Amino acid sequence: MFQKFEIMDWVATLRSLAEKNRHMLITFVDQFMVSGANFLIGIVAFHLLGLDGFGQFILILMLVTLASPYQESLLSIPMMTVVGKANRRSENYYSAIIAWGIILAAFYGLVVVSTLAVIFMLSGDVLSGHIALSSFLAVVGMNINQTMRKVFFARHQANLALLIDSLRFGSYFIGLLGLYLFVGKPQSSDVLYMIALSAFISILPFIKKMMQARRTKKLMLQVIRRHWPIGSWYILMTIVSMGQDTFIWIIMKIMIGDQAVGGLRFGQILLGVTHFIMMAMENFVPKFAAVKYKEGGIRALKHYLVQQFWLFGFVTGSLILLIAIPAEFWLHYIFSPETVQYSGVLRLYALSYAFVFTRELWNVYLRTIEKTRYSFNAYVLSTIVSLIIVYPAIKYFGIQGGAAVFTIASLISMVYTLYKVFHFYDLETTKLPLRTPSKSLGL
Repeated sequence: MFQKFEIMDWVATLRSLAEKNRHMLITFVDQFMVSGANFLIGIVAFHLLGLDGFGQFILILMLVTLASPYQESLLSIPMMTVVGKANRRSENYYSAIIAWGIILAAFYGLVVVSTLAVIFMLSGDVLSGHIALSSFLAVVGMNINQTMRKVFFARHQANLALLIDSLRFGSYFIGLLGLYLFVGKPQSSDVLYMIALSAFISILPFIKKMMQARRTKKLMLQVIRRHWPIGSWYILMTIVSMGQDTFIWIIMKIMIGDQAVGGLRFGQILLGVTHFIMMAMENFVPKFAAVKYKEGGIRALKHYLVQQFWLFGFVTGSLILLIAIPAEFWLHYIFSPETVQYSGVLRLYALSYAFVFTRELWNVYLRTIEKTRYSFNAYVLSTIVSLIIVYPAIKYFGIQGGAAVFTIASLISMVYTLYKVFHFYDLETTKLPLRTPSKSLGL
């Protein structure tokens, strides 16, 4: 009888925890699905396009997805902190976020196509119309989708974020299967068209309702003005960080070819299984960090982030080890026997992911107290070092040298971020900024 009641107590406790953390649980389910789907996209693309075709596709997809962090820097990242510090939320505010998302998505689409044209020209190739159009549509669709799902998370509607992502990836894989069965072996542009189509399918059921709230020119400008103190430094961080990464990828393509690009990507795809934890945390940790800071100041903020660091750091570290130690096994059975040669690259990436996790979690601290310029400084320092060592590293060590550059850059940015965090860590009596949104934002 005692054991029966004990079991019932445990069930009741677990049920209570599940109800209390429902938003967080759904967030992790959603991000696990998103990361898993992206993982499958890479594997399926490799088997459909072959090693050379996969290298070209990955280079294009990298630039397509490159647009998203810039948009998030100005919209989603500040939104999470702004909403966390606010007493109430406004449909007008969220509608303005979606409107800005559409405008920026179209702009970034044009930038990506222009960049692709330059890269192809430098490689002695010509950018085809299909690749240009499919890349533009993929950027627009994916960025609007990403902005909408972030709004759902900010509104504490993780279930709708899960639905929009389910629609996107479900329609993508169904469409790709149909394309393969009825058309045959696809080209890179065909896969990009499917990525774009699935993104548009996912946003159609929601966009009309989310755009119904009144938006004025004044409100649109106020949203950007409020986001700018946080977002401006994140935009610069993204320019520096992504510019650094893109430069290394392009140098590798020029120096050692498409296969090297594909070889580096194998490690990123496998470790994407662990990266989902960091991406899921971004959907709730910054918001609740801002709430803790508003309610209890620096002390409450520190306590919350230390809890998150140990909890999710343990999970992330365990997954990294699970993938890195038997690297040859995963490469052999998930991709092909010929990819086992890239096991050393995978292990180097695994080390960099540990550095990135630590850096990104404590960047939330600097973001919450609105000291994001120091996060930017960390990226500048790591980029300077990367630009100095990238050419000799790739020249003398090939693909392993390229992977080592990424790892060294992550280590440098992590060390600088932690240095600045601890600089502001014990300022219990210092009055740090708590900018509250303007009443006109309706937050």
